[in-house]
This record gives sequence, structure tokens and C-alpha cells, in this order.
Amino acid sequence: MLTIEHLYEINEQYKDSLNVKVEEFTIGNKHLNFNSQKAILGVVNLSSDSWYRESVCLSSEQAIRRGIMLTAQGADFVDIGAESTLPHAERISEKLFDTEFCPPIPPILGGKRIYLLVKVPQNWGI
Repeated sequence: MLTIEHLYEINEQYKDSLNVKVEEFTIGNKHLNFNSQKAILGVVNLSSDSWYRESVCLSSEQAIRRGIMLTAQGADFVDIGAESTLPHAERISEKLFDTEFCPPIPPILGGKRIYLLVKVPQNWGI
């Protein structure tokens, strides 16, 4: 877990980059102006291999609860990860993706207009 000391070290290491402008863009009719308005990203990881332990959900029910909590707390985006990017992490099959990964998505949205970031393995060709 990140501590205030870790955040201080990161701030010191990258302080010259903290005020750099990022490219803004539009999705649908929503302009994302990150340089003048903050956006909150929530994370739901469905892989037990994930290094971000606080985000790991080992069941669809846990993922749904976490996603609903993140949106209730004001998340503009919810990043849902099916597998860890760590080199030793187990890879997910397309079948498991369909049966375990996809079911939490509609309840997390709950009719709200939030953005979901969904990552799938490169070799799927999607």
C-alpha cells in the first residue's frame, strides 16, 4: 500500500513533470479537459495476481460491490482489469473473460453514465 512517504518520494522524483499539460480529448459528447478539471479513476482488478491488492475482487459479487462503491464515491472512470500485467501472472482465457469478467459490468454501471476502461489481452486481436 502507498504511504505518505512513498507519495513524497514520488513527488520529489517527478516534481518537474507534475505541471506538464496533458492532451485533452472527447469521448462521445463529453470533453475531458484534464488540465483544468480533475478526473477520478477507480480500479477493480479481477486477478489475484494484481499488485494493487486493495483493488482485487475474487468474485463477481465483490467486483460489483467495489464498482458501485467507486461510482458512489465519485469515480469518473472505472478501470476493470481481467488479468495482471506482471510477468508471472496467470493469463485469462476468452471463455473465463466472458463468464467471470463481463457479468459485473452492467451492475457497476447501474444506469449511470461513467466510463469503463476494459483491458483484454493483446493476442485476442480485439
